[in-house]
Amino acid sequence: WDLDRSYGGVHILSPYQQIKGTEWYKGTANAIYQNINFIKQYDPDYVLILSGDHIYKMDYRKMLKHHIETSADATIAVIDVPLSEASRFGIMNTDADGVIESFEEKPKNPKSNYCVTGLYFYDNRVCEFAKKVKPSKRGELEITDLNRIYLEEGSLQVELLGRGFAWLDTGTMDALFEASQFVKVIENTIFYTFGTECNPFFDDFFNTHNSWRVSDKNVEVARECIL
Repeated sequence: WDLDRSYGGVHILSPYQQIKGTEWYKGTANAIYQNINFIKQYDPDYVLILSGDHIYKMDYRKMLKHHIETSADATIAVIDVPLSEASRFGIMNTDADGVIESFEEKPKNPKSNYCVTGLYFYDNRVCEFAKKVKPSKRGELEITDLNRIYLEEGSLQVELLGRGFAWLDTGTMDALFEASQFVKVIENTIFYTFGTECNPFFDDFFNTHNSWRVSDKNVEVARECIL
């Protein structure tokens, strides 16, 4: 199912379903692998991969511009987190000059507090590289291992998201609650809005925005019908 227009729009891709049952996504790299045919039909120059358990507001065009200007094959956005919380995230380790040395997926004893935020720009080889990723000890096809392939190619760039950028993890119930409180405080005190005032969703049949409309408080599923 999709929320689409004649060109562009949003497609929601469910895990692959087969006779024996549904093959749920086992890691971000596996999600790429299961949707290779969907990606290839558009023959993109760049592929943007985002994780779904974070809250932030970002203009991806700026990151894409950085990706293009540095002639990178892959660009990863990272942010500083408290070292005490670093074991909850994928961590990027660098040397004293900031050169990437390795990645660790949720390490028990992290060497760095550079948290991989789940924002990645890749070239169109990402589909072929995703096929090479092997299951980790957790039994998942980790995005970290996909990034290692790009690291071995020597074509990996990093963009450190600095001051003024709010990135909130919502991967646990406590983190989700804390993030919601943070958003509430920010929006009520400095009147900064994380979401836009009104984003239209276009109907695939009529190619109009009469069927779905989302605002900061309500969802209009049809004219005069508000949830």
